[in-house]
Amino acid sequence: MVISFSDIRRLRNWAKENKLKIKVTFQGVPYTLVINKYIRAEDRTGRKIEWFQAFGTKSPHQVLSSFKIEKITIRGKTSKEIYNIEELLRMLK
Repeated sequence: MVISFSDIRRLRNWAKENKLKIKVTFQGVPYTLVINKYIRAEDRTGRKIEWFQAFGTKSPHQVLSSFKIEKITIRGKTSKEIYNIEELLRMLK
């Protein structure tokens, strides 16, 4: 599935408004994409990593479109795991 820049913006706004932390783990990639107030990269231990070091010149929507997602963890008052981006985007509606 192709993710657009506006999808990323909607995800960030949703996470910020609901005080959520969305963590996307990719198969075979040692870094995760994290969306809350900001969009950033972390290593598997939760340490912040420079975006360029983790994903090069790809923007967040390109990262979500090009890497295979292992799982998506949503943390807020409760925690939930889902396994595809389509389900996450459906939660926004």
